Parts: sequence; structure tokens; C-alpha cells
Amino acid sequence: MQFLADENFHLESINLLITRGFQVGKVAMVYQGKPDIFLLQKAILNKEILLTFNKNFGELSYKSFIKGCQGIVLFQLDQYLPSTPALILIQLKTEVEDIFTNNLTFIYEHKIRQRPIN
Repeated sequence: MQFLADENFHLESINLLITRGFQVGKVAMVYQGKPDIFLLQKAILNKEILLTFNKNFGELSYKSFIKGCQGIVLFQLDQYLPSTPALILIQLKTEVEDIFTNNLTFIYEHKIRQRPIN
């Protein structure tokens, strides 16, 4: 399972995921400033699950732009430490192996909501 971390995804979380064996591409390093639809197309092309705090990806998922998308994880947290998103992902992936594949996953403070995207 490969991930693509959006520009708004904390570097501390990215580094923690990498140290735990996750494969994570960094938008800030490769595609900085590119439009959301471009990032989504790159994630689809590279078979990556997109990690983001950008609600626009939730809106894009309701349109036909996500055909072939491996998954999108949209964090909607109010107060959190920079490592919190990574810790949540690590825990969820430990509990259920393919929890993010083919799903739009919304992660809130105290709940998770998913819907299939393909």
C-alpha cells in the first residue's frame, strides 16, 4: 500500500509513517503548488492512497474524477499534535489491513466514516 501525502500533511507524521514501514510520497517535495485535480490524477496513476486535510478532495470524490482511485483519507481534526494523523493511520492499519483501499475515509476527532469510491 502506497500513500501520497498532500502539502498540508505534517512532515512529522510523514516521517513517522516512513519509519514504521509505510511508503509515502510527499507532494511538497514533488508537486508543490499543483492543483488538486492534478494531485488526484498522480495518485491514481501511481496507485497511491491520498492523505490530506483538504476538504476539496471530498468534493472531488463526489464527481467522476476518482475513477481508478486507490483511496482518499481526509482528516477533519480540530486540535491535534503533528504526529496524531500518523498515529491514527498506524492504529487503523494494524486493526484492518486494507481499511483505506477503495474508500473515501473521513477521520474525525472521535469517529471514522467511510464510503466506497469505486
